[in-house]
Amino acid sequence: MIAGEPLGLTIGKNSLEDLAQKIKQHTDPVLYPSINVKTFEGINEGINEGLVFVQQHPGERAGKIAKQLGVSQKTMERWLSRLKQEGKVRFHGSKKTGGYYPSV
Repeated sequence: MIAGEPLGLTIGKNSLEDLAQKIKQHTDPVLYPSINVKTFEGINEGINEGLVFVQQHPGERAGKIAKQLGVSQKTMERWLSRLKQEGKVRFHGSKKTGGYYPSV
């Protein structure tokens, strides 16, 4: 292998694990990357994670919640919209500075 040569990577179920293994095999000194992947089994599990986060961190904005849970902002906005429709959370404040709160 030539230094700086790109490694091939196939996207699939074990892509991140395969990449970490290739990094360990092809670095000198050996690097041991740490990769944490958070997966949601389904939309309901993700929505519940969002609800728990809002309950524990009232007043946070969708972008920060999304970042903390490791999902896109668009996904988080869909989840929060569903929680609002179900009456579990509410948005309070202006569009620029407001945040999400658990419904009482």
